[in-house]
Amino acid sequence: MDTDVQRKAAGDRAAEFVKDGMVIGYGTGRGAAAALEALARRQVRVRGVPTSQKTITGLAADSSLAGGSNPGWTRRASSVALTFGGATAGAWLLRLSLVLPVACAGLVSAIRAVAARPSR
Repeated sequence: MDTDVQRKAAGDRAAEFVKDGMVIGYGTGRGAAAALEALARRQVRVRGVPTSQKTITGLAADSSLAGGSNPGWTRRASSVALTFGGATAGAWLLRLSLVLPVACAGLVSAIRAVAARPSR
């Protein structure tokens, strides 16, 4: 089975769990897009929270200032800092050329994919 067909099937299956009026957190990429397209086909009305905003909101809500116990605060804070750093670097590179930020994003993605690949 081709990966686009699998991705669409996964998006359709994920969308089956979503009911009208729910608030959902969604990621980026083709998998998230497939699920959102499936929801649109079903005309399900939802409120979406992008994962980066959800990370920031979760960090604040779980903080000791809000009465939380700070679970996973280093991972969340790192995610926020890296997101901000990546956006800043992308904006700076964009001033130089349209190709540079896209090339850098591709390079970082490739390095991350190789690093995440399970060893044999």
